[in-house]
Amino acid sequence: MADKFCTNCGTLNPEASKFCISCGSPLQGQPYQQPYPAYPQQQPYAAPPAAAQPKKKRKGLMILLGIAIGFVLLIVIIVASASAGMGKAAKADYYEIVNDRIPSVKNVLGEQRKVTGLGTEIKNGIRINYWAYESPTPQQDVDAYLGALLDADGYIQMADPDTREFTGAGRNSVDPGYHFEVTAKLEPSGYRITVYYVQGEIEMLENPGTDEPYSEPYVPSSSTGPATGNAGNNTAFSADDDYYLFGGDRVPSVKNILGYRSVPSSGRFTMSGATILQVEYKSDTPNQDAYEYLMHLNENEGFVSLASVDFAEPSGQAKFGRNSVDSGYMIVLTLDFDQTGYKLEAKYLEGEVTLNE
Repeated sequence: MADKFCTNCGTLNPEASKFCISCGSPLQGQPYQQPYPAYPQQQPYAAPPAAAQPKKKRKGLMILLGIAIGFVLLIVIIVASASAGMGKAAKADYYEIVNDRIPSVKNVLGEQRKVTGLGTEIKNGIRINYWAYESPTPQQDVDAYLGALLDADGYIQMADPDTREFTGAGRNSVDPGYHFEVTAKLEPSGYRITVYYVQGEIEMLENPGTDEPYSEPYVPSSSTGPATGNAGNNTAFSADDDYYLFGGDRVPSVKNILGYRSVPSSGRFTMSGATILQVEYKSDTPNQDAYEYLMHLNENEGFVSLASVDFAEPSGQAKFGRNSVDSGYMIVLTLDFDQTGYKLEAKYLEGEVTLNE
């Protein structure tokens, strides 16, 4: 049943009523209609279909992936090829590096040593190659190998700039602006030869004079005027030389004072503006040699001790120095001795030694 709506007062009346129960006005015959339509039932939400990925973007990703895979494969091939080449070099007469080559262990020793490892890497812009060998006589092998390089044309003794210890041999490469540093390190069952291919050149001191030693008496530093003779001789020291030469100055050698001693290695180079000569000696009486040599320099050549040392100890370091006959320069000798021999470093550099009376 539908109620009737009073058009006069707005009251709802029962369908059978003819008059409004509120105001008494006659009612019309139209049933009451709801003033607003019913709210339609909401349809469930349907997500729009996913948009298809553009073919061009997917294609670009595949190209980048392919490039990355190709680059990795190229690196693997390069490393494998380098290792294979190094393996061949370990059994060949030369280590081939860029456009240059270095005599191999087999070349120098005349026989093959078992190769236990090898590798190559680029570190801080330096190319590093190494070969590890097994040997029953590692020390003899290392001495013979580095000694052969130092005897070859163009190689000089290299030294660690901090400890001044001998580390190997070096020379400038045939490639302009590069040089080699060759080191040998003893290991538990053998040794490792490492070759560094480094940007920059070693300052190789040429020999404009002769190889003849001085024959005239030495002019000590307290005298006026420079020493005379072939002071321009800047080659690495020889066991037969009587003097260490520096500019217009010179220092009597171990051979000059003590007689002949074996010299396994020597080198001469410049570093930070200083000329440095390093000589390694073998001796059965290293402590006695060191004491007698330095005392002779102290008593006859004007050298004074710059650091205390006990020559009775099995090892030690002595340092003596004096001002050079060249104004504004000095010569400092550092002698490290142990039970097998001693290493002498003679440094010629700017400055003056403080001579304590």
